[in-house]
Amino acid sequence: MKKRLESRRILYVYTGNHPVHKAFAETITKNSVKYSKSLESDYDIYFCEGIYAQLIIMRSVGKLNKNAKIITLFADPRLYYLYKRKQFNQNTKSIVTMPYIKALFAKKLLRKLDGAICTGSMNYNLFKKWNRKNPAEIIAPYISTKRFKQLFDVKPKLNNNRILYVGNGPDEYCKGLGILIKTFIKIKKALPDAELWIYGSHWDKNKFQKVPGLYFYGKKDITFGLRRCSLLVHLGQGEGYGIDVLESMLAGVPVIVSDATGARDAVARIKKDFIVPLNEDEASKRIKDYFSMSFAERKKIGLEFKEEAKKYNKKSSLDNFKKAFDLLINKIYG
Repeated sequence: MKKRLESRRILYVYTGNHPVHKAFAETITKNSVKYSKSLESDYDIYFCEGIYAQLIIMRSVGKLNKNAKIITLFADPRLYYLYKRKQFNQNTKSIVTMPYIKALFAKKLLRKLDGAICTGSMNYNLFKKWNRKNPAEIIAPYISTKRFKQLFDVKPKLNNNRILYVGNGPDEYCKGLGILIKTFIKIKKALPDAELWIYGSHWDKNKFQKVPGLYFYGKKDITFGLRRCSLLVHLGQGEGYGIDVLESMLAGVPVIVSDATGARDAVARIKKDFIVPLNEDEASKRIKDYFSMSFAERKKIGLEFKEEAKKYNKKSSLDNFKKAFDLLINKIYG
């Protein structure tokens, strides 16, 4: 298997070049380039960060080697958006309906992918919905080495009804901020001392300024919030795999997440009932159930999450990625 991978010329094609994605790619190739319409055409494998349609079209019109394999890393909400036929409009900062023909074309091209690496089972299941023929593997991201020790040493105060949320805007749909605030309003009616701390930039604070107990802290180191909040809630809609969930777990702060985020995989290994549907009533009930627990119960759950989060270190994650990619290549060429 190792010889099979090392005998192939691989090019990593990125768009945002997320540091975790870059580290993944560096385990399999030294060759990388930002996407453009003039990619070199003599590679055996094109490993792409998110994009796939452009490269498949380039291969079909002869701009890439016709025998080249195209593998995509799905770590963002594009598959979920395709499933829901939605897309984020950068100009209006809002979610709009994806044109039917565009969705149909995207699904058709998706079936021409030779393989996929998916962060979490959510993206894997969505990929397999449209491409059952070709292989895919599941991986997870990691907590950076610098952050690992810092977060592991956090001693959270779990004896309060304070919720922490971490995420940058403005895509309120993917990040689940809108549904979280609606959920919080229900919680606040039952628990007057409840608070929701929002960490992250590019949110329209004025839109929610009349919600009592809601505080926007902007772009701030989340360790401050993790020391002072007793629960992190992430009701993402299609987010690939929120690292903030792993970071909260490592700090010993329990997490409740939606069933529409890749991070549900990590939570499921400890508390399956901390995964909630995208429903305000159900989500608020689960959060209130947690707040009704004693300090000892909260601490026990926090320590279980902490132990699980230790597995998401850089070395383990990169090793797992390399094995997954090797396996994928073996299936593609085998």
